[in-house]
Amino acid sequence: MTSLDLDARDLRDSVRAVLARESTLDAVRAATEEPERWREAWAMAVELGWPAVAVPAEQGGLGLGVHAQAAILEEAGYALFGAPLVSTTIAATALSTAPPSAARDGALGAIAAGAAATLALGDPGLQVRAGSLDGSVPHVPDAGRAAIAVVLCGTASGPALCVVDATSVVSSAGPGPDPNRPVGTLDFAATPAERLPGGRPERAEQAARVLHAAELVGVAARALDIAVEHAGRRRQFGRVIGEFQAVKHRLADDYVGLERARSLTAAAATELDVNASGEGFEALSRMAKAAASEAAMTGVRDAIQVLGAMGITSECELPWLLRRARVGSQLLGDARHHYAWLGSRPPEEAR
Repeated sequence: MTSLDLDARDLRDSVRAVLARESTLDAVRAATEEPERWREAWAMAVELGWPAVAVPAEQGGLGLGVHAQAAILEEAGYALFGAPLVSTTIAATALSTAPPSAARDGALGAIAAGAAATLALGDPGLQVRAGSLDGSVPHVPDAGRAAIAVVLCGTASGPALCVVDATSVVSSAGPGPDPNRPVGTLDFAATPAERLPGGRPERAEQAARVLHAAELVGVAARALDIAVEHAGRRRQFGRVIGEFQAVKHRLADDYVGLERARSLTAAAATELDVNASGEGFEALSRMAKAAASEAAMTGVRDAIQVLGAMGITSECELPWLLRRARVGSQLLGDARHHYAWLGSRPPEEAR
């Protein structure tokens, strides 16, 4: 095990200890009834420096890289953390794909100081003209919570990234599967936008896949732990149900799927830190997202099967995990979407 892996493991353990106290099932349920409750969780995350982990030290962050941030996001998924940590991390990583500039450095500094942010992957047809944006971007995570939006938009010279003050943007979010992870639409109307010269939209989208995958790995791990714990104590016909092949084989498959997703996600996060060019990273980011989406959805569904009727009650974490898995797996393409892309590539392109 490398020192990087050991550092990430230690960081993961410390974050899990905090979230075990602060992000309980009661807190998750309460947040669905109090829409502004996420601010308390976000204030705690900011105080502990979690949003600043991947922000360069020059902009007031900790500069620990995406690999460390992915370790935190895995624990956020495990605990069903309700604050916009994933969205903010993705936005910060997208900003870091651009060379230093006043707009980029100012936004990163604000994130390090505690501003929530999100990445809005609009159609390149969304054009920035005369320093302003007009149009809409749907399916934006935490659209109504972010103070900063990093927007994929079009310019005369091709796709680009722009920074927008999200507090000046009209956002709308209808009811979704996961009330703790709202997904909405950003509506721009002559909204001032600062273009990031040299920003890399494709790299930003790749990083977003990997960081969503990290949270989904945590969701899958939590579902498996719940199922294994139940299978080890629930008895039928004089035996614990974990001894039955139909149960233990299913859980063994879920464990393999979880570790596959975890390994691919860790490899992709490390690659983001060490490979500045990003050459050949497209396939790896898609493999990580596909594996994590699959592990989360399959793992939660199998856990519900193992627990039976108990697994669909509001007193159990599994319905909440299913909601988080459903939203996270659909954002930026589900497993089928990415496997189809990988299967359509020539071998030399899909490596």
